[in-house]
Amino acid sequence: MRTIRHTAAADPDLQSIMEWTLESFGRPAMERYSRLIGRALLDLADDPERPGSQHAVEALFIYHLRHSRTLGRNPHVHRPRHFILFRTTRTHVEILRYLHEAMDLEQHFPEEP
Repeated sequence: MRTIRHTAAADPDLQSIMEWTLESFGRPAMERYSRLIGRALLDLADDPERPGSQHAVEALFIYHLRHSRTLGRNPHVHRPRHFILFRTTRTHVEILRYLHEAMDLEQHFPEEP
């Protein structure tokens, strides 16, 4: 299993997602979404090339949260709306961004992967 690392850009993304979910849908929904993101991170740490992981460009990959919503014992999140943008090494999964599916993903790719 690989270790998960967040970049400086990923942490504010995650915080914004949690704040918006709390304000829009309440604490129970925010907690469910947080657990879903945690499940997705565990899934990627276990196998970054798992079904649903897509090569985006160069050494970058994207993974939509919907691919982890029915795994494990997570409360169901009906329509998760975010991608995880990441890259891998032999020992790490580096989370670059958490992006809403309506965003232009390429605009948020780092200039040098």
